[in-house]
Amino acid sequence: MAKKHTFNKVIIDTIHATGITHTQAAEMFGVSTRWIRELLHRYNTGGYQALEPQSRCPHTSPRAITDDIIDSAGKVSLRWAGESEKLYIGTRYAGMPIILVCLNNKITAVNPETTEILGRYLLEKGRSYHRNLLKDPHQPNPDKKKSLETSNRNDVSRLHRKAPSGT
Repeated sequence: MAKKHTFNKVIIDTIHATGITHTQAAEMFGVSTRWIRELLHRYNTGGYQALEPQSRCPHTSPRAITDDIIDSAGKVSLRWAGESEKLYIGTRYAGMPIILVCLNNKITAVNPETTEILGRYLLEKGRSYHRNLLKDPHQPNPDKKKSLETSNRNDVSRLHRKAPSGT
């Protein structure tokens, strides 16, 4: 039996035997009242076995790699070299989970379901914006061009009328 488990068991046994309050038990054992409430909750749901130290990993998949989610603006935040960096993936991928593979200052954004590479980035100190190296900056976004072609707001020909001639 581990030392921490024994100490937690002593706390629970003392509270049940003497009927002292959470505050009194916290002062007596030198722990917080929040920890006392946590121990009592664990004991009430799982008995003495639940008082053993627990892993902080998720129970369903403790070794899983977490997916980052692309926000509605098409960007992902990344902590690199003590600074928060923003990688702009694209609004067409908004809400989609991705995996960021980091090797030094080279980042690759990958769709975990299809393994499609969404972007490659080279992080540089002092820059907060990092351009996708897979996109040609001189090529227009095909989604944007399509929306401009189908939009009626961009059709200004109906607003311009020719002045009558010959007057």
